[in-house]
Amino acid sequence: MTPSVDRRCVLVVDDDLISRRYIERSLEKFGYEARLATGVLEAQALMNEIGFAKFDCVLTDFQMPEHNGLVLLKWLQRHAPELAAILITATGEKDIVTQSLRGGACDFLDKPVESTRLRSSIARAIELTDRRRHLAATESAALEIGRVQQRMITPCLAKHPSRMNYFFHPKHQAGGDFITAFELGDGQVLALAADVSGHDLKAAFVSAYFQGIVRGMIERKTPVREIFDFFNRFLIKEWNIVDPACSDSASSMTSLSVCGVLFDERQQIATLNNSGFPSPLHIDDAGVVNWIGHGSSPLGWFDDSLPNATTVRTDRGGCLYLWSDGLEDFALASGLSPAAVAFRLFRATDVAERRQLLALVGDDISIIRFDLNQGDQLGTGFQPLVAEKYAGDKAHAINALQAGWEKSLRYALPGLPEDKLFDLLLCAREVLLNAMQHGCGGRADQFCSLQVACDAVRQTMRVRITDPGPGFEDAYLEKTEATTDAFKRHCGLILVKNLPDRVSVTERGTSICMDFVFPASFDLKAA
Repeated sequence: MTPSVDRRCVLVVDDDLISRRYIERSLEKFGYEARLATGVLEAQALMNEIGFAKFDCVLTDFQMPEHNGLVLLKWLQRHAPELAAILITATGEKDIVTQSLRGGACDFLDKPVESTRLRSSIARAIELTDRRRHLAATESAALEIGRVQQRMITPCLAKHPSRMNYFFHPKHQAGGDFITAFELGDGQVLALAADVSGHDLKAAFVSAYFQGIVRGMIERKTPVREIFDFFNRFLIKEWNIVDPACSDSASSMTSLSVCGVLFDERQQIATLNNSGFPSPLHIDDAGVVNWIGHGSSPLGWFDDSLPNATTVRTDRGGCLYLWSDGLEDFALASGLSPAAVAFRLFRATDVAERRQLLALVGDDISIIRFDLNQGDQLGTGFQPLVAEKYAGDKAHAINALQAGWEKSLRYALPGLPEDKLFDLLLCAREVLLNAMQHGCGGRADQFCSLQVACDAVRQTMRVRITDPGPGFEDAYLEKTEATTDAFKRHCGLILVKNLPDRVSVTERGTSICMDFVFPASFDLKAA
């Protein structure tokens, strides 16, 4: 009988001639094509010869000479996991049934095989094979989209290897985040970081589409704000059209959070246009951290949505960070500072280490770090680890806050010397309490800030705390005993005067900077 090319094919593996012929006849009566093998080795050779794609399921006996059916199941799991398999067992072999299910069998049949049971089991197995192959094809397509995304990102950012570092991690094979950069001439560079809502193939498609639009409009010298406005109108008027017949149309609305940074090296300024992206972070060569501006609503929300524009000077050097909300969400869920997470991810060059660090990530993560220094200063200076603001009425939570700093610092720099870490945390705690209670007056509407930065070249960790209060006399840090009521209020500062390696006070004490220098035995560059 000549098999039809449209018939589904079942591989039957059984050393018993009568059993093989019975199953073959039954399958042909059901409309299937049957290919036969007398044992595991013959079945493996047959599949290797004509390919796994030829078969739609495997039906194998358990008890056979040389190798039993479980050996074939385990081999299929390694070489063709999409191909569903059914195991035939003798009555009473329940322990074999358990092993077969663990080994990858989707069903089992008792001997003697009953015709109706055989037919329904084969149909279910073929349906399972189809689902697995469809899923594998989808995952393969997603993986290829992810490779395309990487190919689009790498060449753009590779033009600035000493000025720009990036980290890109889609939650799945492909995602909605992207980062890119363009040289505009006359010392100008445009860096873009964007995050399409969702992290599926649709988000990856919109991301790639936006990248194409940006590239084309940049080549025509279109200003950044006009590019954002164009894409906002596209999302609202063309992409996010609600279909009344579709009940989930509203939930599938697409938006785009994007931040564009135009660096002008000649004028030493950076102009930021931000639509819904987390505020960029700038740290200068002195280790002072500032959050740059606030983003407007994401593109695709409102007709009149325009990016908030901010201009900052870059002549103080340092670095500018842009990261997606996937990093902030991961940091919040982990009880970590986003800056500490970014620092660790940039340092983790080992693939296995990155995979472990990102095991619990719930969204795409993208980060750009742009070095604003010039010439020989490239790659030097402070990097942020903690940058937080606290209301003046949060003194009661100081233990929890300190635990968060410690967790972030240990995450960013595993193996920190315990004595230095203890000193740093004690100083940060005492000075911050002073800032809350006196600088902010314990008020909920007054805020102080704590910043911790690391300079690996100088082996230094820098803690900076600022508050909005009237400050105090610098001499308080030099006195050895309390002689006035005012001095008693600031005695916490006296406790930490000898712990840092350097202390500087500016603006009458509203800003205190403490440096902790690490011994050569602990290399911050290699930590």
